[in-house]
Amino acid sequence: MIQQIEIKILPKDLYEDNKIHHIVRRKTKVETSRIKMIRLDRKSIDARGKKAMYVLRFEVFIDDTVSAHNLYVNVRNTSLYPFSNLHLFIETTAPSGHTIRETFEITLSDDRGKWLGSGLGDMWDLQQIYKTNVRFAQRGKYTVEYQQGMRMDKLPFLLDVGLRIEVEK
Repeated sequence: MIQQIEIKILPKDLYEDNKIHHIVRRKTKVETSRIKMIRLDRKSIDARGKKAMYVLRFEVFIDDTVSAHNLYVNVRNTSLYPFSNLHLFIETTAPSGHTIRETFEITLSDDRGKWLGSGLGDMWDLQQIYKTNVRFAQRGKYTVEYQQGMRMDKLPFLLDVGLRIEVEK
């Protein structure tokens, strides 16, 4: 059995007060025969677009340096999000301090404007593979940081962005 931890930072009310509250949810999931989830984190963003997207930081302890891992970027937006994609600068820092910075584009809707992923009302969730078959070279705490790379500082109707790491068996 593995433990899945989801951390959410939510605005108290998207349309009135913009105070941030922290909610931590713990769930347990049964390990399947193929995939074991290591980490799932989501960080909420100011959906009204009043503030720029900060650098979002995810920290995860990796103790398996033998198995291959898959890394995913999760995005939640509303149907009013004005773009069909999201550009991210993703910086990964190993326990040794070695850092890799990459650019990653997530396509959120097709050419006809149909949102990809799963939707409920006007909210859409998309999980896109970022890297496959990654073998972490060192045991320890890795830091993954996202910074948006769009041409606007403020991204209205982008609700949250997350990181998911799975171990392939």
